[in-house]
Amino acid sequence: MTRLLRICTLVLMVLVLTPLLTGCFLSEDSEQTETVNDVGGLFHIKHSEAWSSMAQKGLVVIYADEKLPESEKLDSLSIAVLISGEVVEEPAPETLKFIAEERSNNRGWTDATIGEVEEATIGDRDAYRLEVAGTDGLGVEFRGYYYLVRTSGHEVMVIAVAPARIWDGIEADVVTLTENEWYWHLPHSDESTDTAN
Repeated sequence: MTRLLRICTLVLMVLVLTPLLTGCFLSEDSEQTETVNDVGGLFHIKHSEAWSSMAQKGLVVIYADEKLPESEKLDSLSIAVLISGEVVEEPAPETLKFIAEERSNNRGWTDATIGEVEEATIGDRDAYRLEVAGTDGLGVEFRGYYYLVRTSGHEVMVIAVAPARIWDGIEADVVTLTENEWYWHLPHSDESTDTAN
């Protein structure tokens, strides 16, 4: 679990140092998509061509527009996908809750609300999801989803967050992306990587 937390910390640094972009997913006005591939070949994701993305080993990041922000504060939908080649022994729901609580403490969230873990899907794979909300260390009120799926010998964590003021308008886009625009390349594999571990 410590390794996954270190990866989460790395992603946070990437999100601070890399410009965040704003926008909407596949709207009725735009059906053009782009594809971002996991460098390790585990999956690919289709997203609106108006969005930006980057991929490196163990990390995929998607930003919801091509317009640069005016500050480092969270001002748009940001999706980070962390891919670990290890699967911890703790049950997935407990792991997901632990990671969210640790991030809340380590990132100085105030008025934090961490929901209950519920079943979800990523692509066609069983996953777990919980809703988070609060005010981050820079004073931005945010809302979002944390997901965890264990598949093909990997643990995949998805963090999708946005300012609270726009969350209601983009929540459906997050669900569409994770459920319908996510394509796995490898089979689920054996029981040891099952999400219920």
